[in-house]
Amino acid sequence: MDIGKVLLIIRLNVVRWFTDPTGLAFLLLAPFILTVIFGFAFSGAVNDVPLKDIPVVVVNQDRGAQFSNFGAQLEAFFTQPPDESLAKLIKAESLEDAAEARERVQRGKAAAAIIIPEDFSERLNAFSPTFGEQKITLEFYSDAASPISAPVVNAILREFLNRFTNVNIALSAAVAQNPLLLARAAEIAERVANAELPIALSVTQGAQARRVLFEPLQVFAPSMSVFFLGFAVAVGIVQIIMEKENGTLQRMLVSPTTRSTILAGLMGATYINGVLQLILLIIATGALGALMGSQSPVWGTDVPALLLVVLVVAAAFMGVGTLIVSLAKNRVQAQALSSAILVVFGVLGGAFFATGDASAPLGPVSYISPTFWGSNAFVQLTGGTFPALHIVVLLGIGIVTFGIGLRLFSQRVEV
Repeated sequence: MDIGKVLLIIRLNVVRWFTDPTGLAFLLLAPFILTVIFGFAFSGAVNDVPLKDIPVVVVNQDRGAQFSNFGAQLEAFFTQPPDESLAKLIKAESLEDAAEARERVQRGKAAAAIIIPEDFSERLNAFSPTFGEQKITLEFYSDAASPISAPVVNAILREFLNRFTNVNIALSAAVAQNPLLLARAAEIAERVANAELPIALSVTQGAQARRVLFEPLQVFAPSMSVFFLGFAVAVGIVQIIMEKENGTLQRMLVSPTTRSTILAGLMGATYINGVLQLILLIIATGALGALMGSQSPVWGTDVPALLLVVLVVAAAFMGVGTLIVSLAKNRVQAQALSSAILVVFGVLGGAFFATGDASAPLGPVSYISPTFWGSNAFVQLTGGTFPALHIVVLLGIGIVTFGIGLRLFSQRVEV
């Protein structure tokens, strides 16, 4: 084998690959655009972003009771918050029609609607003989498209109701034991409402906790890059079959160049193209993450380990692509077969949906997909964990599939 000629063939094919606008658009621009789309689509929905001015509507239908209108107090708690931080968090508005309130939530104009029933005060009357015998139904109508805002409002409402009912339960119990305590009802209510909880909760973050926020780009950038890497490698190997069908391969063999030299050059060029494609996408998506304000680097900071994973992932897909194409009878069948299998690998590997925790998206069946092992290796590395198992698995996939595929492929391109 002539190493000089191998390197010459590699250089010529790499230059040809990078001067093909159509190929570059599909193998570089397409994964970058999809990463941008997924990144923007999920960044606002899953990151821990600050909340403020959550729109809420309150409908108070409470008729009141002998001593007070508890519904009015609940309404005022939201529309005229007693705390400044709560005033910044909630932006509530009073309505009279419950149907209009629900419609606002359905149209996305409010995160939630709080509808207070007519008998709210009556059933909460601590001095009523029937207090506590019947449940009070208060409607909380939330927007399904507000996965963060609506639960926040719900939690605030529950906190208010818990303190409110605690006051009434305390009053009811006190008066039942000693009717003379009725004169001190206001004092008892105030002490219960303002009482501090006797339990203090200490929250400590574990030393091993590395990733707190889910960064969409840290999942979608690797998954899209690895997914399209498979196509890049398959296209390169199919190109060798095209060389034979077009007669180019035969003309190369007429020259004083051995068949192994030519095949090594063409295969080597395909591998180098895959590595360069991954590196360019890493640079582009890494810059995109910085522009989008990612909390941490999209691909991590361990450059040597990142380069090692790039080389291993490209080698794995080199083997997989060689095996897939070697099973086809001609160029057309090779293109169709590689596209179908790589799309299946992409689905199994979670290329189009994120788990956010580097777990297998479809359970154990995902383990048969090199896309899962490749993209997951990058995700693990970004999280600060060296993906030793992934590297071993990817090397195994690459060696086995390339060995089998090269033997079959060599027989197919014989002239």
